[in-house]
Amino acid sequence: MSLVDGLKSPHTPLRRFLDRGLSTGAKPLRDSYRAQHRTQHVLLPTPGVGPEGGTIGTAIDQRLRPAFTAAAPVDASRVGIELTGGIGGRGAGLRMRTIGNELAGRLTETVHRLDLDNRELPIDRGQDEEEDLARMLIAAAWYQVLAVRRSA
Repeated sequence: MSLVDGLKSPHTPLRRFLDRGLSTGAKPLRDSYRAQHRTQHVLLPTPGVGPEGGTIGTAIDQRLRPAFTAAAPVDASRVGIELTGGIGGRGAGLRMRTIGNELAGRLTETVHRLDLDNRELPIDRGQDEEEDLARMLIAAAWYQVLAVRRSA
């Protein structure tokens, strides 16, 4: 099953999200949000705090990539994994890099085991498999976001 075919089915997670969140278009959603949250001052996060939506968006992107090809499911996170080796003193950073490498190995194994780019299979897998995959992808996204912030 292709990604496009997955969009035709009302039962896939991506289709359910799109139906709920985007079916009315962006303007009514934006107007409703602004009406509920009127303020004279814009509140911004304190320095060093990033938008969590970036991490979730990155994880969604990482979930969609293996639907096209499972050849290198954690390429985007590898730079961040390596960068953690120099963070917070030698011990903590090295442990984070070790954990990141273990995560990358487990994520790669899971993507290949689930055969996510196989067009003959449904785009989504079982609930337990999807939850386990989502947790790993969110953790991998943290490493990728780190790489992006360090290179900026």
